[in-house]
Amino acid sequence: MAPDTEGSRLVFSVGCSVVGRRKTLHAVVLAVCVLSCIELLSLGIGRYLERCGVFYRSRPAEDYAEYLRKRDPVLGWPAPETFDGNLRDASGSRIVPAFPNPEVEPLISLYGDSFTWSTEVDNEHAWGNVLATMVGRRVANFGVSGYGTDQSFLRFLVNSNDAARIVVLGHLSENILRNVNQFRDLLYPGEGKGFKPRFVLGEGGNLELIPLPKFEPDIYPDAVAYPDKYLDHEFFAPGGESGVVAPAFPWSFSVLGCLGNAHVRAKLAGRPRYGEFYSPNHSSRALQLTAAIIGRFIDVAKERGKTPVVVIMPTTLDIAHFRRSGRWSYRPLVEMLSRRGIGVIDIGVQITGPAGDRRPEVLFANVHFNEEGNAAVAGIVHAGLIARGLLP
Repeated sequence: MAPDTEGSRLVFSVGCSVVGRRKTLHAVVLAVCVLSCIELLSLGIGRYLERCGVFYRSRPAEDYAEYLRKRDPVLGWPAPETFDGNLRDASGSRIVPAFPNPEVEPLISLYGDSFTWSTEVDNEHAWGNVLATMVGRRVANFGVSGYGTDQSFLRFLVNSNDAARIVVLGHLSENILRNVNQFRDLLYPGEGKGFKPRFVLGEGGNLELIPLPKFEPDIYPDAVAYPDKYLDHEFFAPGGESGVVAPAFPWSFSVLGCLGNAHVRAKLAGRPRYGEFYSPNHSSRALQLTAAIIGRFIDVAKERGKTPVVVIMPTTLDIAHFRRSGRWSYRPLVEMLSRRGIGVIDIGVQITGPAGDRRPEVLFANVHFNEEGNAAVAGIVHAGLIARGLLP
């Protein structure tokens, strides 16, 4: 019986070994399937995060030489005269139907981004034109879509032919991000052509201009692929403090790495993605920089014999945050400017009401103000100018 017992043991041992290998194989196959699903899911999440500006993937432009030919040599982007098609007149202002002759001296001129330009409405309903009908004088609109507060100030600085007695600088709350940015694609994924100048704070808080980055065509692809190598003052450079990630395999690790991104933190905290940049302690010093840019605009305007006015524009995210928290995201800027003796016209406070009981959402079309919203902005600015004694 012993041989039979030994054979049985051998057969049992071989059987267990086969079963064990099968279990191991099944476990390996299952693990591979799970990891593959995680990677595929992470890849899909990564595509979404790219559109949000959390992941950065380079997109070199095919027409870079044409872009160099068209862009403004100081301000970047395409030149303002070509950026908005044929909507500008010979002075560089948006066409003002109430006073269409560009040779007529304006009483007021506007500088800012798309909220100043009045994207999503026609020339007639742009708040600059509505304001012109209210004051009975031409209001020149030099806004440019996508500009930061820094570019808007620089546009005023180089526009020496502006004869307006009152100059308005529009600051959109989101512009605080653009003020610490040199390459637009790192904030708003685009076509690899959005380079811009920016200011930094030097010793004593003085503004120092970092000129528009300029790359030769042979260097350009590498600069777009590795902006951290070429842009020394780009806060949103991949791998930096902002948490922008250049994704790589394994994608799941890249997705986990984005948890430190400023935009992701803001989403999880239920606040606008630019909200933390208004903190006086933020590492970008964006608040102090933005206040310095606005302060310099005030000084230059006065040196030119003009009366400067600052208008703060909210986004729908600001309004939603105000409804939840009772505080405006950009309030620290208003308070800092106030301590420096600079008053502002706060559109958010005006359209919402002191108790927050109005419904300003009806004033927006998608992202920007609609026709009703532009009329409301014009009315608020008009009332603000009267309160300052600048209009009868």
